[in-house]
Amino acid sequence: MSNKRGRRSNKIWDYFEEGPKRNTSHKAAICNYCKKNILSISEQMSSSIPSITNIPIITPLRLQQIQSEANLIQSSINNYADKPFSTHRKKAIYKQISCAVASANLPFSFVDDPEVKKLFALFNSYFKLPFRKWLSTDIIEDLNNDVVIEIQNFITNSRFITLSGDGWTSQTRNNIMNYVLVDEN
Repeated sequence: MSNKRGRRSNKIWDYFEEGPKRNTSHKAAICNYCKKNILSISEQMSSSIPSITNIPIITPLRLQQIQSEANLIQSSINNYADKPFSTHRKKAIYKQISCAVASANLPFSFVDDPEVKKLFALFNSYFKLPFRKWLSTDIIEDLNNDVVIEIQNFITNSRFITLSGDGWTSQTRNNIMNYVLVDEN
């Protein structure tokens, strides 16, 4: 766009659509990327802004990312997603990973897979998966202790108990034993 003297106006107008004059010295403006209205930009302000040469080029894909990120509202400094987990929270996540690995009959080496690590990093870049040795020893042992305590509480709080068992061989030729405790409820 050119001004009265035929010189090119400030490069900032490459990134804003010039709106109508609001008064003798202020113009309305609309951002070309986010489409937000800027109430007014004075001609003195726009002429005093030095030429902008290092404004990044925003591709349509990056624009979509910016717009989707703009929809995420952070209500406080404590409500952002990418922060380190507390020790208690990490332990709970590690236990849940162990339960998921066992439930899905996955090998413990699942946590060493680079693609799995990338997946978890998308949720929180600070979070590191446990090593498979730690998963198969300490964490599983903690889970076992939790289950033992849960069973003891179940037995203590039950009036009548029935114990049934079953065994079979898996497709991978592993022997599997299953026990079920049932109370009067």
